[in-house]
Amino acid sequence: MTPEASETVNQTVAMMMAANTAAVWMVVNIPVVLVVVNIPAVLVAVNIAAVLVVVNIAAVLVVVNIAAVLVVVNIAEMGF
Repeated sequence: MTPEASETVNQTVAMMMAANTAAVWMVVNIPVVLVVVNIPAVLVAVNIAAVLVVVNIAAVLVVVNIAAVLVVVNIAEMGF
C-alpha cells in the first residue's frame, strides 16, 4: 500500500470512528432527553392528582354540609 493510500484509509477509519462515537452519544442521549421530557409530564400528572384530591375534599365538604343541613332541618321539624 502506498503512503497516500494508507493515509486515506486512516482518515476513513478515523471518520467512521468519529461517526460511530456521535451515533453512540445520540443513542445514549435519547433516554436522557426522554427523561427530561418526562419530568414535566410527571409533574403534570402529580398536579392532576393534587387537583383531584382538592376537588374530592371539596366534594366531601359539600356532602358533609348537605348532611349537616339535613340534620338541622330534621331537628327543626322535630322541634315544631
